Amino acid sequence: MKLVFFYLKGKTEPWAEQACEDLEKKINHFFTFERVAVKSKANDRDNAIAKTREETMALLNKFEPNDFVVLFDESGKEYKNSIDFSRAVIDCLGRQSSRIVFVIGGPYGFSDEIKKRANLQWSLSKLTMNHHVAQVVALEQLYRALTIWKGLPYHNS
Repeated sequence: MKLVFFYLKGKTEPWAEQACEDLEKKINHFFTFERVAVKSKANDRDNAIAKTREETMALLNKFEPNDFVVLFDESGKEYKNSIDFSRAVIDCLGRQSSRIVFVIGGPYGFSDEIKKRANLQWSLSKLTMNHHVAQVVALEQLYRALTIWKGLPYHNS
């Protein structure tokens, strides 16, 4: 099984990129894991609908028919703690799919079309966060979930 993490790439923040690269290496100790940038055009705020449409098409073109797709979306299911989140991640790993795909959206969120394609939607927080921060948080929580699953000394209860 392979884990894939799609994110929309715009302006790069070196601190976030370094954190994501470090977490990507750590997750690769558990599963084949790939972080994939999906190009997102810079549009002004007046073109939010067009930007979301372009992002939708770019993401849908990256998905394979049998992918199990999990969106990180502020309207998704929120977990009360990292142990519950870990259980949800492990449940996903038990799916009969060759790829589990995690997706971080852009500044305007996900279209209804992407939400319909998704198998699950998870919230990282009720707070709105920059997509760079969301990537780091999502990857850290995925890594934490895997260490909890394996009983490794990372998470403190």
